[in-house]
Amino acid sequence: MKNAISAFIISKNAEKVIAEAIISVQNIVDEIIVVDSGSTDNTLEIAQSLGCRVLYNQWPGYVGQKIFAEKLCKHQWILNIDTDESLSLDLQNEIDYIFKSSLQNKFKGYRIKFTILMPGEEKTRFGAPSNSFIRLYNKSYISFKNTNSSNTTHDSAVLIEKMHEKDNVLLLLSEAYHKSFLNISGLVNKMNFYTDEAAINLVMQKKKISIFRIFTESFIFFFKYFFIRRYFVFGVYGAIYSYVFAFSRFMRLAKAYELQKLNLYKK
Repeated sequence: MKNAISAFIISKNAEKVIAEAIISVQNIVDEIIVVDSGSTDNTLEIAQSLGCRVLYNQWPGYVGQKIFAEKLCKHQWILNIDTDESLSLDLQNEIDYIFKSSLQNKFKGYRIKFTILMPGEEKTRFGAPSNSFIRLYNKSYISFKNTNSSNTTHDSAVLIEKMHEKDNVLLLLSEAYHKSFLNISGLVNKMNFYTDEAAINLVMQKKKISIFRIFTESFIFFFKYFFIRRYFVFGVYGAIYSYVFAFSRFMRLAKAYELQKLNLYKK
């Protein structure tokens, strides 16, 4: 018997990765919803062949798309992953145990640790960087709709006001995987799309973009990612990723500056 969990995934042109994401959750959830924003490859066919409910929604922004998908979920408990993410077998078993034992309501939501995998990797490296996000949650208390309206790229669902995470959210022990990119071209394309969204974020927040910041932030972030976030464990790929990410910080600011300077952003 599957657990009373609705999983949702937002997608666009993800035929190379979406099957792995879906397969990693299909044994522990009761429904899987894929909300697509206009794929031109085989993403939709793959999702349908794996038993997902597939719908189209014109892209309203990263958070907006997740809010749309949340509303389609029939269960109180929701699990969200992206197309380039997948749950490890240990994490599947951990979630299954929590729900089979009826322990889920001890907390309002659960954080999941997503560990980075580089192209060609199937297992995580020792010391590989990771991020944790609230992605398994009770929608009465936690939702993407609680995200600040000016933040269009938030990766975690958010608690309702006046609830503290330390009392209501537990970090799960097992990990999930994040395949950040399959090749360098894909990484650059992803960076270009994401910096468009991030630039709009800055404009919506009425952030003043200084020339000094535009031309210095990328150096700071290369150091942060390669050394502090430990991307050096990936060797050459780690350096490439850190350079591209640092450049994305430059592009994010440059695009926001252009939007403000030329008054191009329209709600």
